[in-house]
Amino acid sequence: MQNPTFAPVSPFQSAWFLSAFLEASPPGAGHKIIVHTLRDPKTLEILVALPVMQTRSYGVRRIQAPGSSYCDITAPVLSERFLALPPATRSQSLERLLSQIHDGDYIRLPNVTATVNGQPNPLFDQVSRARQQAAQYSMYLPDSAPDRRPSRSAYKEYEGKYRKLEQKGYTFREVEGAEPRLAAIDTLLRLRAESFAARGMAQPDAAAAAALYRALVRRPDAVNRLHVLVLADAGGDIVAGAALIGGKTCLNGTLLGISGPEWRRLSPGMVLIMKIQDWARDRGFTHLNFGAGDQSYKEKFGAHAVPAGEIVRARTVVGRLHLYACDLRRQVAGLGQRLRSGPGLLPGMRTTALAAATQVETAGIAALL
Repeated sequence: MQNPTFAPVSPFQSAWFLSAFLEASPPGAGHKIIVHTLRDPKTLEILVALPVMQTRSYGVRRIQAPGSSYCDITAPVLSERFLALPPATRSQSLERLLSQIHDGDYIRLPNVTATVNGQPNPLFDQVSRARQQAAQYSMYLPDSAPDRRPSRSAYKEYEGKYRKLEQKGYTFREVEGAEPRLAAIDTLLRLRAESFAARGMAQPDAAAAAALYRALVRRPDAVNRLHVLVLADAGGDIVAGAALIGGKTCLNGTLLGISGPEWRRLSPGMVLIMKIQDWARDRGFTHLNFGAGDQSYKEKFGAHAVPAGEIVRARTVVGRLHLYACDLRRQVAGLGQRLRSGPGLLPGMRTTALAAATQVETAGIAALL
């Protein structure tokens, strides 16, 4: 059988990301990554691959997206033949694939966006309910030429503040090489932790995030790559920086670190985002995904909200009861967070703690995807 040509709608579903995720997850927790596939009944050619993570704790068997606490996008891996099918046929096929997943008490696939990098996400047709968190924000980079930017005043301000940063010796650049990138990521994780502490927010597991980034850095290829972009001086002092996961023509922000309030008057976060847009456009990227959160700066810089939802399906009575308890707990937690939140929150791209260990149940996941 000839291997099909796959098109990961999102780099988070690529073999590059999943293999790094597997390496970074500590062993022995009894979790598995399972690749569910939909095949042509005659040729047995794989048309769709849907990686999911199976976990079990306190007697509850969960099916969720791999790294769901980390990834901003949930999407399937599609063959070119599947993409050529009519939309109604694609939707029916994905529904059939989901209905065949019965090895858990419930399925929860969060962050299913209507589009991914400008292309329809066929999994969105299966969304059970609107996402409770803020929508995704995505930016079509070619529409951000100077004469089409939504807020010229913001760009004029950015140019002036970048000149002031340059006067202090800070310039924008991409960090190259494995060890320099890992050192920069350690700094960004520290800056993020300081930001969370200043806002009274729970600290993500920095060690788990660092392990994943370490695995990603050591798996560069021509299609998917971890890019580290910083505003730093010649000595390597970083005032702001970001890690972005690229896939073909798209970039997805996963980590943003900005120095403390002493830099606020120079808006290094705003300058960084502006420079990232220009950098991405110059290298042929067409879409920049800002991730979850409805911070006003995203629309100001040209991003637009993308409808998002989640797929939630109970398979057993245990699953229905557990989902009900989880929803109730999230509602209470959300109310508490709104009460604690105040003005002046530092905008950031989401990177949270990863799930614990996984094992590959389907052999040859890299070859499959």
